[in-house]
Amino acid sequence: MSKLLKPITKSFKVLNRLNHPREKDDNNNYETVMDEDTIRSLASNFEDAQKRTFTKWINVQLSQTNLKLDRIEDDLRDGKLLLKLLGILTGERALEPEKKSSRIHMIANVNKCLDVLELKIGEPLHNIGSADIVDGNLKLTLALIWVLILRLRIQKTINAEESINNMSPNVANLVLIFFIA
Repeated sequence: MSKLLKPITKSFKVLNRLNHPREKDDNNNYETVMDEDTIRSLASNFEDAQKRTFTKWINVQLSQTNLKLDRIEDDLRDGKLLLKLLGILTGERALEPEKKSSRIHMIANVNKCLDVLELKIGEPLHNIGSADIVDGNLKLTLALIWVLILRLRIQKTINAEESINNMSPNVANLVLIFFIA
């Protein structure tokens, strides 16, 4: 699992422990007892909350343009909004998107975005590919937006002495809540 997603996963586990009964397993360790439907419901609610939050955050970033995001999994697929958003977040002129909207052009647009992002953050984006975004993979699209928020918005505001990598998961979550709430 990417170290960028660990704080979110850890918070989700803490939330589950607070709301669900626990039992001791064979090794005298406590484990949360949930049925499969409860787990799916929690995951769905968490994903919906991320979609709403990230959509609002993106629209705030895009407010200086005439662009608006309605559905993350659909509106980012062609890469044009991603390129515009990346330009806003980096403070640089946005790269020119491909004019046509065939799958090849969409992948080229998203590739441009991913290449610039990897260059800016100084590390590769593991498990997030342009085809995933173009195909509308919601989980990986949300992961990409989280990387944009964490690396291009939050990290800019943290003083130079403490980087995101040295930050505890709880601090990273508090910073996230502060910036997107």
